[in-house]
Amino acid sequence: MTEQKLSELYHYATDEIHKLTAELYEELHTDKGSPEKDWPLTLENVRNYKKAVIMELESIKHALKEFNEQQLP
Repeated sequence: MTEQKLSELYHYATDEIHKLTAELYEELHTDKGSPEKDWPLTLENVRNYKKAVIMELESIKHALKEFNEQQLP
């Protein structure tokens, strides 16, 4: 893997996290723009966000591990 490819993987993962964060913000508000007050719904949205962000962070770690393993002599 090249440094360019590693950078692209970092970009993809962080871009996904950005999109997930924007989606969470929207989910934390009703269609009329009021903050969501439904506890079970909010809890579920936060849990889903957390799982998805963790997956993206893990992909960053995996990419770096793969890159470093390929750099060994």
